[in-house]
Order: sequence, then structure tokens, then C-alpha cells
Amino acid sequence: MRLEEVLSEGIGAHNKETDMTTIRQAQAAIDKAGIPLEIVRGEGYHYFIYYKPERNIYETVSVYVPYTNTWSPAEWANQAGVAFVEIYNVLSQRGVEG
Repeated sequence: MRLEEVLSEGIGAHNKETDMTTIRQAQAAIDKAGIPLEIVRGEGYHYFIYYKPERNIYETVSVYVPYTNTWSPAEWANQAGVAFVEIYNVLSQRGVEG
């Protein structure tokens, strides 16, 4: 959907690309992008998990998007990238290498 279409139809307008986006599709896109996060659906939101048990690292970043099909798999991968940068910065501030 082009920006002009979103602006003319409004936020949350129908988008065929996201009609059937599932958690599995979103996770597959995240994995394909090489982002080491797992996506989980909560109650009214989603969150990304970065888990390295061998190093005692467990971090999460929440995304307040209630429906998985709000975004395409590519958009979920993009959001996972943003979340990973946030997690990386938190770990760096603590002096921990992820």
C-alpha cells in the first residue's frame, strides 16, 4: 500500500498484504533477516525475546500491536530489527556482550 493510499483511507485501512500474517510467517521473516529474536503474542500486544541461557541473558521488548496481521511479515522483521538494536544498547550499557 502506498503512502498516498494510507493517507486517503486512514490509519488501519485494509491492507491485503497483511490479511493472513501469522506468528509463524512473522517469525520466518525475522529468522530470514538473521535477527536473533523470537516473537510472542501476548494479550493485546506482542513482544520479542532475546534469550541466551548459556550467558544468563533474557531480555524482552514489547510492541503494542494487538493483531499479528496488522503488519506484513517484512514489517515484523523490521520491528524485530528495531527491538534488537534496543536490546543491544541495553546490554552494552550494562557492559554485557550479547
